[in-house]
Amino acid sequence: MTDKLLAAAFYLTPDRSDRPLADLLATAGADDIGDGVCRWAGLTCRAYVVSAVANRMLVLTFFRDFDEDALVGAFEGACEALEPEAALVVTHPDQAGVDALRRLSAQVAEADATALAARRFGLLYVSDKLADYQTGGWIGADREVVPTVGGRLIFGGEGAERLS
Repeated sequence: MTDKLLAAAFYLTPDRSDRPLADLLATAGADDIGDGVCRWAGLTCRAYVVSAVANRMLVLTFFRDFDEDALVGAFEGACEALEPEAALVVTHPDQAGVDALRRLSAQVAEADATALAARRFGLLYVSDKLADYQTGGWIGADREVVPTVGGRLIFGGEGAERLS
């Protein structure tokens, strides 16, 4: 990976992840789907499915230059359609590697959304089911939180720095 690649990762439940890559991408709202490539959120992306601890991940990698509103809208739509346990958009290239994303699947499998939220990814989706396992102020302060169908979007910050 180059230092300019970012990623979106969707941690899918076993019953939702056994479909072919092209089907998952179509469900996530991608178009121009080819062999491991697609257009999503107005971005040209590489796409692949990776086995993880207790689930599979749909991963989309893309370059740093993106339209924030398009990315947030596409991510929310993908989360509603794919119904992942958790999903995230990493906005720091050092977090976008497949090994780093795969390691996070253990926190998803352990229902540890508190640990995921503490990492302050640019954007984190946590399903209602996963959120129900958390206690207290697990999200932390100075972040935008938006309820969605089936979960919530948790931004890394707020205002102009919400995807930081």
